[in-house]
Amino acid sequence: MGFIEDLRDVIELEREILEEMLDDIRARFGEEPKLFDDYLPSLARVPTWEFQECVERLRIAHGGADVVADPIRSPRASSGRQPKKNAA
Repeated sequence: MGFIEDLRDVIELEREILEEMLDDIRARFGEEPKLFDDYLPSLARVPTWEFQECVERLRIAHGGADVVADPIRSPRASSGRQPKKNAA
């Protein structure tokens, strides 16, 4: 990998590094890590979604609940509770 073209390149590099780490753990510790294969499956099958797709999946999973795509810039973020001031 010479140049990073987009976020997918970074995600792929992270995936490769994590897979190598898990392979190394499996090689070093023999049979014991195999007990965790259900919890540590191959990262080759991990899906990658764009941010908007994640937001939409959250909306669907929570029945169209109030999922805000950008919580920092949301009107609710600025209209929330104000920090309490210490009484001196």
